[in-house]
Amino acid sequence: MKRIVLVQQKGGAAKTTLCVHLAVASEQSGSRTAIVDTDPQASAAQVWGRARGGVAPPVAQALAAELRDVLQAAEADGYQVVFIDTPPHTAYGRHTSAERSAMSQPLRKVSRRLRPRVMVFGPAGL
Repeated sequence: MKRIVLVQQKGGAAKTTLCVHLAVASEQSGSRTAIVDTDPQASAAQVWGRARGGVAPPVAQALAAELRDVLQAAEADGYQVVFIDTPPHTAYGRHTSAERSAMSQPLRKVSRRLRPRVMVFGPAGL
């Protein structure tokens, strides 16, 4: 299963919009696709997910701590691509440098194992 995470330090950078559009394009290209919304604001789940009702791709809201279980369930359910919408990380500004370093350790470990990919989608039924 492909996992595509959209991350941006700043809020209001169109992560959710991009996430939703990429997920719809992926679904329309024939991949069974889902969206996991880990942003506490829950724009993807609350706004977009409700507006579309039962139309694919589905949106699941989850805490970051639940992400592993959610991804395992998505893979078990046969999803081929999962887009993960993340919260902005502007809260770093109010932490000490030692706290920031401790928080970023898991991200460093993950980023060393990532192999960035670019997915190209054609126009979607215009």
